[in-house]
Amino acid sequence: MASIERIRKTAERMHLVHATADHAQLLYDIFTGPNTQKYSPVSKTSVAELAMRLRHSGGVLSEHAQFYRFFGEYNTVLFGTFVVKNIVWDRLEAEIGFSLLDAWQGMGLGTALVYKCIAKVFAESPIEQIWATVSVTNEACRHLMESLRFKDCGLYEKLFLINGTPTPQNLYTMNRQQVIKTTLVPV
Repeated sequence: MASIERIRKTAERMHLVHATADHAQLLYDIFTGPNTQKYSPVSKTSVAELAMRLRHSGGVLSEHAQFYRFFGEYNTVLFGTFVVKNIVWDRLEAEIGFSLLDAWQGMGLGTALVYKCIAKVFAESPIEQIWATVSVTNEACRHLMESLRFKDCGLYEKLFLINGTPTPQNLYTMNRQQVIKTTLVPV
């Protein structure tokens, strides 16, 4: 398991970029990558449709937008995306999702991106709890969640349809108090 200190150091060298419509091609490339297609319930879409959606991404986490999307930048290259979505403002909870370009996977950058983004969510918004679902067959992503000390809550109540196949998901949660009690602090 990766140490939080190593994750933190990688995250410190990373920048977060707020999504704009100009990032539609990058998001399309991420969504159509083989690993994203294999493990995520991403529907078929076009670059134009993604540009339209990205125009509605919230800019500042303290505002009550419907969703927020960021891109991770490492060594001046955008390599992955992180989204805060399905926000229930009256319960202060939200779902997160993330994915990387296939060429950037396996280097610890996904873990650092998620670390940096959850630190940002808890530092800059009133959200108290985040949750994510991970395909039970996606060992790398499950390891990422465990490395960041997300709580594994077992199987999610719904199966996701991935490439036409019903696929079970594990549910992971993290709340503000868990972050405070661990060494997971904002970077």
